[in-house]
Amino acid sequence: NFKITKPIQSGLNKAQIAIMRSSLGKEFLLSTQMIQLPGVPQFNGGKSRVVLFVEEHGSVFMLEAPEGNIINNEIPASFVLAEFPIIKSTEDYVIFDFNEGMKQIYTASDWRASDFEGPTRNAEKEFASIDVGVGYIKKAYMSASEKLVIRQAAQVSVRSGTNKNANVETLFYISPYKKNLNFSPTRSQGFERMGFFEVAPLLTDVDTNIYASKHSSAPITYAISANTPELYRDAVREGILYWNKAFGSDRVHAIVAPEGINAPHPDYNVVQWVNWDTAGMAYADAQMDPRTGEILHAAVFQTSVFAIANKNRARVYLRDSKETQENANEMHIGLSGFSTKGLCNLDHKKLAKELAEKIIAIDADEETALRMSQDMVRHVVSHEIGHTLGLRHNFAGNLSANYDASQVDDKFHQYVIGKLDPRLVPTSSVMDYMRLESAMPAGALSLSRENAFAYDEVAIQHLYAGKRYATNSELPLFCTDSHLGKYLGCDIWDHGSSPVIDLQRKKSIAVEQWGRDLIEKFIMSLTNPTSRRPSPAEVVLDPKGDLVNALSYRTNLLSLISDETKDLRVHRQFQKVDATNIRRIRSDQKQLWTKEINRLGGLKELMVRPSTSLVSEVRDQALRRLNSVNYQTGIGYDGRPYVLSTQQQKEIESVLEDYFAELELILAEADLETLVMPKELNNSELSSQLVDILYNRAARYLTAESGREIVGDVKVGDEKSIRVRLPEYKYEQALRSKAIDLLTTTKSAEMDFAYDQKLSLKSVFEQSLKSALLDNDISKVNVKESKGEARLWLMQNNSLWNRVKGF
Repeated sequence: NFKITKPIQSGLNKAQIAIMRSSLGKEFLLSTQMIQLPGVPQFNGGKSRVVLFVEEHGSVFMLEAPEGNIINNEIPASFVLAEFPIIKSTEDYVIFDFNEGMKQIYTASDWRASDFEGPTRNAEKEFASIDVGVGYIKKAYMSASEKLVIRQAAQVSVRSGTNKNANVETLFYISPYKKNLNFSPTRSQGFERMGFFEVAPLLTDVDTNIYASKHSSAPITYAISANTPELYRDAVREGILYWNKAFGSDRVHAIVAPEGINAPHPDYNVVQWVNWDTAGMAYADAQMDPRTGEILHAAVFQTSVFAIANKNRARVYLRDSKETQENANEMHIGLSGFSTKGLCNLDHKKLAKELAEKIIAIDADEETALRMSQDMVRHVVSHEIGHTLGLRHNFAGNLSANYDASQVDDKFHQYVIGKLDPRLVPTSSVMDYMRLESAMPAGALSLSRENAFAYDEVAIQHLYAGKRYATNSELPLFCTDSHLGKYLGCDIWDHGSSPVIDLQRKKSIAVEQWGRDLIEKFIMSLTNPTSRRPSPAEVVLDPKGDLVNALSYRTNLLSLISDETKDLRVHRQFQKVDATNIRRIRSDQKQLWTKEINRLGGLKELMVRPSTSLVSEVRDQALRRLNSVNYQTGIGYDGRPYVLSTQQQKEIESVLEDYFAELELILAEADLETLVMPKELNNSELSSQLVDILYNRAARYLTAESGREIVGDVKVGDEKSIRVRLPEYKYEQALRSKAIDLLTTTKSAEMDFAYDQKLSLKSVFEQSLKSALLDNDISKVNVKESKGEARLWLMQNNSLWNRVKGF
């Protein structure tokens, strides 16, 4: 069909590609890959298209075939993609300038998600493009699978109307289009019970077809890039072959790619190892037959971020990740108009940081550290391979765990010492995003378990074998990206079968990390790779920000009091959710949450007021680490060994004392800031517990005394002045006013909601004021006749009393 009539040389801008005249008008499959430069090259698969080439008016035009773009063929339609100038014509061939014709790159992607994009075909999006400013054909050849491969180097416009450009390389794969007659397409069935990637919707005269993406029935072979380190090559292979357990056969194969074979590639499904320690992410990409959803080739971008095989390597990672944090946040660069993510962007900066910190914290020997990092690599690879098989994320995987978050630390300790219980189930799917303490055991179990995790097996069996599941009980819980934030239990980086109990763990973990991060800031300063190294006294600390972060779990906890929150575990027990059963669903949710919260000691225990004991706990955490050999010596952020001197330790302790002294002063302020109430509460056991908590907080912050007094004379009505000893209240006026808001801004559909608590607060405050004013009502005290501090005290408390009196 094609031939290259002249070898392509560097710098030539005319690629002499020839098409046989007999091939004009035939259908070809065009696949594209955008490789984004500079830095570490990253690739995005463009939409695969069925195209044909026609000769018209002295040019060769590339058209997209109308099938799928129009409802029927009753009216002829031409979808022009590019015009190529003809260089030369012969009796058998038409030779054309491919580079000159490809002056635009189409930005539509191959993978689709109708839960985000909708079920209809967006014509404007399908043909959106960006302009190529300058470019040339860098290479053109026929691949081993007889695809015409053209590599174009170009500069493209990042944003139209500006001079901002970017350098890219675009790969074009062209081959005769042959629909696989042995391939059975699978219609996409929505995302309530399972989730698969899709191809672009196809228009027909009946309806819109949306097909899930999957491989054919042939064996699926992945090639491990040759640069993969020997220490991790087996882990990568095992992550690939894990999916044979889901297929129930040796359907998936793994080989080592020949030298020079890199992703993306027209003939190999490459798992590409990329030496990029601070990336903290991995992603997958695939390209499909646009008419059937058959996955034709795929790739995995696996960075070296988890290759942390010892404590020194962990310290180096922490140093480098801090230096490049801002750049690392740009995890996967996307040009304007292009999708910024492929099948998956697994952002693991958080996990990689935790892995490095955990290796240091537990003083892991090299054997243990290597095993932990290999298990992480295996887990990540199996996750990405799952995407290239067609599976979407399942963020409800942890809800199928056979333990809850309160047991995580014990389970993880068993894993670290090499005594992992083979019956442990941390998740139903490797397609979940799991915290370190669950992800590493999952990586180990994916190798040792006889079967795949439950969701992975049913999803593969449904997609590839057409297996049906009659009842919800046969299916593990499922939710994906479009469900995040809509259901309790559909979240990332969580543990165990109960999201409520996981909230308590997040509270304790926040305190543990708090002390560790404090010490790490000082080490970072003292071993800074720059020429200037700030002393401990110059290290910038944020007591309030740290405290608010430690209490941030409260937001999710308090959302359980409102009917607006949906629990995935309860909702998925019903075939539908509508007006006929929503009351029962809400009742079931409240019963479940109440049971779990009471098991943890009730809301009072979970919402305990931050006190000096919290400060002491964090102080102990920090000082214990400062006095630990793992922190006193090690590899610094400059990559060199360091030893903290006695003087440096004393300076750090001095700064910490000021930090913790300030922390004690702002406990009440942070407490009130993180008591964010739901919009509206309904009477229930939990709301009753909450109102009692709000009352106790309001009474404490409103009436607590400092122990100091203001002595002055005040005049009551027309009587003589009397000498009073006014208590100085412990908390400032603004904070006491916010305390009153706890009860005044909380609303409910019930008229008597918090009625008793409001009356109690009124009585307590009234008694406090009367006691100070020798049993006189503050509203009868003549403020004008009072002076100095006594007058200010009367004005402030009169203002607060008028608010409380209105209850």
